[in-house]
Amino acid sequence: MNERTETGNELNGRSISLLAAGDTVDEIEAAALDEARKVFGPDRTLEIVRNYKILDVPDGSGIKDKAGDKRYYARILIREPLDQS
Repeated sequence: MNERTETGNELNGRSISLLAAGDTVDEIEAAALDEARKVFGPDRTLEIVRNYKILDVPDGSGIKDKAGDKRYYARILIREPLDQS
């Protein structure tokens, strides 16, 4: 997990980068959020940083082991924004 508190172009708040797999964009993003909630907790506000590439799961790779029967995967950054109040 990465904790950033800089200002400017950096993301404020804590973030985690996760490998997620699915057959659709919605499935991939939901899988990433589910994994992030295991780290941050179920009651935290989380945001997906939508700056990722979706790739085909290659046969015979470690990614295939994690992805199971899913067709696509992406490395997705999830962040917990700093409290702005």
